[in-house]
Amino acid sequence: MSRRAVDYIDGHNFYHGCVRDRPALKWLDLFGFCDALLGRHGMLERVKYYTARVVDFPSDPHQSQRQDVYLQALAADSRIEVVEGRFAWRKKRVRLTSSGRTAMAVVWEEKGTDVNLAVDLTHDAAAGSTDVALVISNDSDLQRAVDRARSYGVEVVAANPHHRTTPRPSLATNLNLSIRLWHLRDRQLADEVSLPSGAVVRRPVEWS
Repeated sequence: MSRRAVDYIDGHNFYHGCVRDRPALKWLDLFGFCDALLGRHGMLERVKYYTARVVDFPSDPHQSQRQDVYLQALAADSRIEVVEGRFAWRKKRVRLTSSGRTAMAVVWEEKGTDVNLAVDLTHDAAAGSTDVALVISNDSDLQRAVDRARSYGVEVVAANPHHRTTPRPSLATNLNLSIRLWHLRDRQLADEVSLPSGAVVRRPVEWS
């Protein structure tokens, strides 16, 4: 009997590790991608994608529009659940790469993603709603949730989005998988995606 699987994607972590500098890969079919990545390790039933609405900046005043279109495209697939956190800013002392000196700067940080993912992972494991959990993140803060899920008999599989820069797994799990370029390249959405409302959303031209 095939083992039921659910995927938990740390969206901010995944974006910066896999697609930030690859616009042509951003129109990603998350379910198809996770299914290909998981392979024979389980039968994927659901993808939970944890993200937050981005803030527009003068250097890129339309990034929130592109994200909104993409989230609409994802929501058209009933097997994908988008769980939103939020971005918040705070003042932080940072090191300037140009001079090596430190200065105060306004830094935007995503809030809620790791907590939401950890809660859902633990809840699903305790409820017995999955046999395999695929966690796409390198956030070591999730280790306690992973341990809890494993204590309920769930096999936790991890994939580190930053494997090129941090090859060692950040989470101690049953199995670690590697994200390959073809996993992303070969699992793109159609250029036009029909929504349940009958409307159509299109791949942003910047992602072509």
